Amino acid sequence: MTQVLRKIDALLLKIQNAILIFSTSVIILLMCAGVVMRYFLHSNFNGLEELILLLGFWIYFFGSSVAFRDDDHMEASILQPLLRTDKERRIYAIVRNAVSLPVIAVAAIWTAKYVQWSFMFWPTTVVYNLPYVVAQVPLLLCFILAFVYTAANLWRAAAGLRPDSPDLTGMEEEV
Repeated sequence: MTQVLRKIDALLLKIQNAILIFSTSVIILLMCAGVVMRYFLHSNFNGLEELILLLGFWIYFFGSSVAFRDDDHMEASILQPLLRTDKERRIYAIVRNAVSLPVIAVAAIWTAKYVQWSFMFWPTTVVYNLPYVVAQVPLLLCFILAFVYTAANLWRAAAGLRPDSPDLTGMEEEV
């Protein structure tokens, strides 16, 4: 069972990284095209900001889901520097993930309703009439992935407190 989960995790990570690489590459190409059009061809690239904004959502939210996976997202904790032992850090991780899990679940539910609303009313962008759902789908996918990764991080932290359990913190390095 663990091997199957690791393979799924590796596949999800590859997909997320591909999305990040593709979106970043397209934004770079769009920016270059905008510069060439403006300064060399003396014309305007109408809707450039619209396209970059939509792709930016994909970069931002899939980047955050990768950070959730690696348990490497930003935090401003005044407690963490005070934690001296591995057991204290694991207890802190359990509390942090246990508090985060219901918050992420609520955010995922709200985002699902938001995406559902967008499918019903189909709002579009001004220049290219692209549906807003293109920018909202990464939000929903990110919150779903964040929920799964936070639950996995909670499980790993809790499993690490048992004296008879193997250390599971290096799971991502083994993939």
